[in-house]
Amino acid sequence: MGLLQVCGGSSAPCMYHLGSFSKTTTFPVPQGMVTQGAIFAGENVVTVGSNQSIHHWTVNGSLVAAVPSDQTHAFSVAVNNRSPQYKVLTVTGDSANVSVSVNFGYKAFSLTVPGPSQRHSNN
Repeated sequence: MGLLQVCGGSSAPCMYHLGSFSKTTTFPVPQGMVTQGAIFAGENVVTVGSNQSIHHWTVNGSLVAAVPSDQTHAFSVAVNNRSPQYKVLTVTGDSANVSVSVNFGYKAFSLTVPGPSQRHSNN
């Protein structure tokens, strides 16, 4: 998004204009939510954190959607930007599930990553 940077952390996520070194937007996340991840996804900003939702925002700070997530605390959000035709958004956190969205307005499915005791050995 050019000279814009979005930042999460313990306070409300913010967007900064790097050319002028100024804050342009503060995203009004729910009270008590700690934001752990924030990225640009197309023309929107996506944030995740401690409230079991994936928040989609306009760059002006208006909430577009709050999509349910498998994680009580989400730590990471990523978008496949290599294919304009097959964009995929994934969210990981404090569970063995990965929330996957192919249309960013809803969660399409979850992938479960087996824990160490569930993995099979080839020996």
